Amino acid sequence: MKWAFIMYRTSACSRHGHPEVSFVFAERIPVPSLETILLDYFEGQVADGVRFAPGHNIDIGGSILRLFDRGDGTLGVRDVEPDGNVAEPESVHRSLMRTWLRQEVARSYGLSPEFPSASASALVCTATGASRHALMLKRTSPSNARDSGWYIGCTDERHDHDDPGNLQAVALVAIPEQFPWLDQFFALPVATDLVVEMAARVSVPVLWHPDPIEPIAGSYVASLNAAAAAR
Repeated sequence: MKWAFIMYRTSACSRHGHPEVSFVFAERIPVPSLETILLDYFEGQVADGVRFAPGHNIDIGGSILRLFDRGDGTLGVRDVEPDGNVAEPESVHRSLMRTWLRQEVARSYGLSPEFPSASASALVCTATGASRHALMLKRTSPSNARDSGWYIGCTDERHDHDDPGNLQAVALVAIPEQFPWLDQFFALPVATDLVVEMAARVSVPVLWHPDPIEPIAGSYVASLNAAAAAR
């Protein structure tokens, strides 16, 4: 039987004289209660006096969503592609999964997520494309509003990462095109340092913040590591 899209909508915005907000997922929700991320966001923002209108873009967890007039009295909201066009079919799946994964990675170490903006960039080593085993990630304090603070480097000790010619600024949204598994780590807070193993399955044995931290037992990253060890 074909799965039918389920529409979710806020229920507390109208009490503040604001239209309710509605959205759908274009595929089955992979984690329970994923929709509450967006429901809580809009109800909290409206309660604080924020007003949304068709055409407005919002940044959720480092992803852009766009509001539109659904024509039924609610404001619809949907994912926006990196090129600025709305994603088809209508959905909020990508943005909310990105937010959930990023926050679960941070929580795996008992840390609070620090989401970069959707327009932020990272400093990337020019040899990362040749890295087939592991990549180094480090987040420092951003140097400007467009800087996420992230550095992504290869693990080849012969490659000089102090040479500006070996580094380039890359939009965070473009990095998953080559390394989709890295995106989930980008809400780890400033002062974290990690190596992402990229064998058959992704794993992060230890994170430094600034001292070594192992993932909490039963956490999302702990499950990644366990799956990698079982291969």
